[in-house]
Amino acid sequence: MIYRYIYKITCTAGSFKGKFYYGQHTTDDLDDNYKGSGKLIYDYYQKYPNDYVNEIISFHNSKEELNQAEYDIIKLWLGNP
Repeated sequence: MIYRYIYKITCTAGSFKGKFYYGQHTTDDLDDNYKGSGKLIYDYYQKYPNDYVNEIISFHNSKEELNQAEYDIIKLWLGNP
């Protein structure tokens, strides 16, 4: 089964405490420990693996729905598409 979802990563400590990142991921394994593809987040996670909370926000049936959901949440938080 293929899972398509929107996720949120929130930093809980350190210099990034309170910062968050929304993204999308497609996988056939919900336990694949995906932490996002951004280099800054990835590097920080490697140094401080316990300083994060990773949440799945919503699941989607198609790539188009997934893209739209990511667009909508970014537009909501940034206010500018």
